[in-house]
Amino acid sequence: RFIEMNRKTHDVFQLPHDEGPSDLNPWDVSPPFQPDGQSSEVLARERIDDARRSGQVTFRWWHKRLRSGEAFPAQVSLSVIGNDRQNLLLAVVHDLGELERARAALTELNADLERRVEARTADVEHANQRLALANEELEIFAASASHDLRSPLSTVSGMAGLLKMELDEGRRDTFGLR
Repeated sequence: RFIEMNRKTHDVFQLPHDEGPSDLNPWDVSPPFQPDGQSSEVLARERIDDARRSGQVTFRWWHKRLRSGEAFPAQVSLSVIGNDRQNLLLAVVHDLGELERARAALTELNADLERRVEARTADVEHANQRLALANEELEIFAASASHDLRSPLSTVSGMAGLLKMELDEGRRDTFGLR
């Protein structure tokens, strides 16, 4: 049984104000079964025996708040205090509920971020495909324009060459130039 409990522990377990800690066993502030399906009472007795044998033991445990019945994860450290005749253990309980909620929120935020990254990646890939298609169309247009302009430019170039030759030979009058 519990002998003493500080105010914070009293609040964490939501003990009724008229109930003292000496009215409770460790399994009274635990759900009947731990998540692995084992009896909280049987496991609590085993952990207490382990602490008495080794002097200290730390483990993860599920407790419950008495008023609300809410189960919450905790880290429990049991340490032998005094001499063996007193047979006393100091139990330090750290409520991990807020930490677990924060981890769950972080996991959800990471999943949301992954979904957003996948969506953005798909958008970028789609934009890259559209850009590649536009580049292909531009190359086709440039090849077509180049081909279409080649013949007229060849004619202009040829005529310019003839004009130069005529001018070099002094036949300005052939073209009506004076």
